[in-house]
Amino acid sequence: MFVPRRGLRQGDSLFLFLFILCAKVLARKLQFESNNNNPMGFPIVKDRITIPFLAFADDIIIFGKAQQAACQTIRNIIDDYCGISGQCVNYHKSSFQTTAKVTNQTKMTINAILNIPHSISLDKYLGYPIINWKVNKKTFKDVIINTKNQLTKWKASSLSQEGRATLIRSNFSAKPNFLMQSFMLPTSIHEKLDRTNRIFYWNKGNRHSPL
Repeated sequence: MFVPRRGLRQGDSLFLFLFILCAKVLARKLQFESNNNNPMGFPIVKDRITIPFLAFADDIIIFGKAQQAACQTIRNIIDDYCGISGQCVNYHKSSFQTTAKVTNQTKMTINAILNIPHSISLDKYLGYPIINWKVNKKTFKDVIINTKNQLTKWKASSLSQEGRATLIRSNFSAKPNFLMQSFMLPTSIHEKLDRTNRIFYWNKGNRHSPL
């Protein structure tokens, strides 16, 4: 046990170590409950290894069965963690997602226990889309939109050809390659990216046929 005698300001280097110590308590509580015959965690492979959560800094995804016992356990762990660490859950930015077979009554029960709304899609986690349906062209449409927004006409006119080539390389490697670490992008997305970069590089318009 130790008694803190002075507070920490935001940006203090010691704050990171204290955050890690507190987050470790949360991680061990979740791991312990998943190994204690509790309906928590997501089983993978044949050995039934369970993953109770994924966490990066203060962003966390907790896995569990859509049962009252699991949800109550998660809520108790979170309440204990908040009381110990002084951190609070942002309920406005939190939500839960279930499989299609879960009934509306069960969703209402989970909502009452966790105090967070149900969501059809959890959108993104650390820049990666959370996909629970078949991958299609709409899944990665944001990659095309972001690329077109960055490679604008005025940028092409203000840069030399070498500068446009450098911008294309840095732009193309930053966003699509980040996603391609985990996903195989559809061929149509690659073609649209190539076409967008080609138009920007030659700076001649949509109907220009490059050499």
